[in-house]
Amino acid sequence: MYFPFLINLDGKAILVVGGGKVAYRKVLLFKKFSNDITIIAPELCSELEEEIKKSNFVYLKKYFENGDTFKFDVIIAATNSRDVNRLIYLESKKNNKLINVVDDPELCAFIVPSIISYENFLIAFSTFGKAPSLSRVFREELERDFDSSFNSIIGYLESLRESIKNKNYLPKEREKILLDCSRKAFKYFRRGKSLSEIKAMIESCN
Repeated sequence: MYFPFLINLDGKAILVVGGGKVAYRKVLLFKKFSNDITIIAPELCSELEEEIKKSNFVYLKKYFENGDTFKFDVIIAATNSRDVNRLIYLESKKNNKLINVVDDPELCAFIVPSIISYENFLIAFSTFGKAPSLSRVFREELERDFDSSFNSIIGYLESLRESIKNKNYLPKEREKILLDCSRKAFKYFRRGKSLSEIKAMIESCN
C-alpha cells in the first residue's frame, strides 16, 4: 500500500536509465523539482538529446552496468528491456534506494502520480499504476480548473494568514476566521471570480 508524501529533492541525485520518449517524459517531470539529473543510455531520442543540451544534465552514453546506481538517491528505470529494468530494481532495492520502474508497479518503491504544480500548490492523482491513462485524463480536467489564477489566490491567503496571526485573536478565533476566508475564496474562485473580486468580498466580511 502506497502512502502519499511530498519529498524535498534538494541535494538528491536522480538517475534516469533509458533514452526513449518515456525517459524523456520522466526527465521533464523531475526537472521541475531538481537540476541534479543524470541520464544513462546508449542512445537518445531527439527530444531527450535536445533537453540534455538545454538543461546541462549529465549524460553517460553507455549501457547500464552493475554499480551505476550507487551514488544516486532516486532511480528511474525507463529502458525498453524488462530484464534490464528488473536488474536496476534489484540493485536499487538491495541498497535501499528510491526506485521507480516505469509500467511495472510491482517493481517500484514509489510511483509517480499525475501532477499539477505551481509555485504555491501541487495536486497529485494516482490510480496506483492500474489505469495511468485515467490519471492523465483527470490531470487534464483539473488543469482547466486550477491554473495560475488559483496560485495567486493561495498567495493572497498566505498574506492574509500572516496578517491575522499578528492580531490579538485567540487560537480558535484565528482558526475560524482563516477557515471561513478559505472557504469563501474557494467558492468564489469556482464561480469564476477574479483575485481582486475575491479580495473585496472577503475583506468586506472581516
